[in-house]
Amino acid sequence: MVSPVGNHLGYYAVFVPMIGALVIGVMPRYGSERRGHGIPEAIEAILINGSRVEPKVALLTPLSSAISIGSGGPFGAEGPIIMTGGAFGSMIAQLFHLTSAERKTLLVAGGSASGANAAPEERRREQTLKFTNNVSGGRRKDGTAPTVMTSKVSR
Repeated sequence: MVSPVGNHLGYYAVFVPMIGALVIGVMPRYGSERRGHGIPEAIEAILINGSRVEPKVALLTPLSSAISIGSGGPFGAEGPIIMTGGAFGSMIAQLFHLTSAERKTLLVAGGSASGANAAPEERRREQTLKFTNNVSGGRRKDGTAPTVMTSKVSR
């Protein structure tokens, strides 16, 4: 480890995690009611909200994750990437006034495509199928083909 003295910020480097935590703490309070991001929130959007994800989630999720990870927070990038892709899929479905089932397919396809890109090369197929099964409950056969196609095309 490098001490704060060796950093170009000097002892001010100690305040970076605190400032990051304050910013991350304020963002959900004033920006979005959604707490957390990733597969559980995608499942919640499908089950409770009829596959509707607000546009601000697509903007605030990557922003809050970047601030959190950049300031030393103990978070991974995969969950926010999945939720952001799913949010964009849901927004496209809402833009075209699609049904709840079609919104679900686009949410799962967007999340799966972004999740596959976040995974290492040798685990992309596994991540795509795992996400599709987890989020759609493993019961939907009509959403598997679009999800696999978006994951394949997104690379």
